[in-house]
Amino acid sequence: MPKQDLILKLLRFAAVGGLVAGIHSLLIWYFHTVLGWGPRTSFWAGYFPAVTTHFCLTKWWTFRCQRRDMMRQIVNYGMAAAVAAGVQFGVYHTALELVTPNPNLAYLIAAVVGMGLSFLLMQWRVFTAVTESAR
Repeated sequence: MPKQDLILKLLRFAAVGGLVAGIHSLLIWYFHTVLGWGPRTSFWAGYFPAVTTHFCLTKWWTFRCQRRDMMRQIVNYGMAAAVAAGVQFGVYHTALELVTPNPNLAYLIAAVVGMGLSFLLMQWRVFTAVTESAR
């Protein structure tokens, strides 16, 4: 059962990640193509609405977390998201420089790396069960 539970979490996380990546990618396209913003500015402008959606779906659907210590989760999520975003942006920037000038293709490359790291951090630190002694 624990292995099956992990597989189901991974599948839900991948679905959430795909949805959020689509939202983020659409926002990058909008800010870059429609508003004419630079690709890096467009990345960050789209990041914050996407990460908010990600938190909500990851907490309540992926990990089915019922814990009530919301502030602790938000702080831990923020730290995990900052680490993942920094790595993801580094991959995005590198992909823009070395692989493609297309911001959406560079984002897809970065999203794969970001999602993998994000799952590990969320599973390990953010939405794990907390024992009474740890609260």
